[in-house]
Amino acid sequence: MKQDLMKMMQGVTICFTMASCSLTELGTTQKDDNNGVWTGPSISLPSSSKRITYVSAFDYPQNYDWKADPDRGAVKCSLVVFREGVPMLKVPVGNEYMVGPDPDMHRLIGGHLYTDYSTDEMTIIKKDGKFLVEYPRAEMICDFQVVNEDVHTLGHSRSGKGFSYRINGKAVLERDSGYTFERISIEDTMACIAFSEKIISSTGTIERYYVLSNGKVSQVALRDDIKKVWDVATYGGEVVYLASLTGVSAPVLVSKNGMIALSMPSSLTLISCRMNVLLDGIFVEGVLTDGNQVQSVLWNADSRYTLFQKGLTFSAMCKGDDVVNCTLNPASGAGAGLIYRGGETFAMPLGYACMSRSAMDFSSGMLSVGLSSMIGGKPILWVDGQTKELDVNGYISSISSEQQ
Repeated sequence: MKQDLMKMMQGVTICFTMASCSLTELGTTQKDDNNGVWTGPSISLPSSSKRITYVSAFDYPQNYDWKADPDRGAVKCSLVVFREGVPMLKVPVGNEYMVGPDPDMHRLIGGHLYTDYSTDEMTIIKKDGKFLVEYPRAEMICDFQVVNEDVHTLGHSRSGKGFSYRINGKAVLERDSGYTFERISIEDTMACIAFSEKIISSTGTIERYYVLSNGKVSQVALRDDIKKVWDVATYGGEVVYLASLTGVSAPVLVSKNGMIALSMPSSLTLISCRMNVLLDGIFVEGVLTDGNQVQSVLWNADSRYTLFQKGLTFSAMCKGDDVVNCTLNPASGAGAGLIYRGGETFAMPLGYACMSRSAMDFSSGMLSVGLSSMIGGKPILWVDGQTKELDVNGYISSISSEQQ
């Protein structure tokens, strides 16, 4: 993903400096005995503070151009975790540390940094730089959740054949073919996984869709007039899917309660769409085209849509109280990106982009977005319109918040 954004915007931005100890001050902390991991000082928050924000960022050597990345990911760098603006953890990145340079290979959960890394034969998961789980299959993790200290992972094989759903590294479901919809849905502590496999019938190769729920796999019953299935998920314990039907120009949400055709601009053609399943309803993100440029669209729970300006593509998304928040980057690298906060829109500072789908968080009524400079500046944390600078040479890769 980082390489897709290297040719981003030109411009000037004004930032505010975040009061914190810089990374050069970490020499006063205690060194961990696990491959160069450093932990920072503890901090005391005011008793009135109820929301704690964690930010992870890649920090490269001074003057290194991480956007061009001339060393192709081999340069020594670190993943730094900030707690309320103070650096609390620094984990070295590289093959020798089994920590990857890709922003999709780590996430912040409950104030902890979880990373995944794969060799030709193994997948290794670490927590705060320390070994946690490993298993004998090289996978790309597409969803990762922690439930009651158990690590749930959904991974596609790096060989391109098959996938697995695991709890603490132990396979609950493993297939040598097919693909998942890259989502672990957990409702009332029960995990659900939707996936697809091809089978050979008398009429040729056809696609079948399945759901793993409560430890059992069942086939999804589809309508006969389906042209294409875009997405499959569970909502309220029931299977829902998003599909294109014969004779219907718009994508359709299908559930046991019936069908809902999403409103669709008549002049545009659908390229892709995906469901975002929340407690308050199902939202759909999509990409449309007029034949020349792409245009992103967001359908809300009652199928009405918000059509964003041409040339912007989704870069991050998170839920709000009863809405979806998202960021969009310019696909061509020109102009300013956009932050969408439950119906409100804010222009990103010119020259900045959101570098990861995890660099966004909504908690206690506040939206936090990690924005990274494409023109050589420091990354900034955007919180409901206010910006604060983060003292690293690199970019923000993940944000999470928790309540005290």
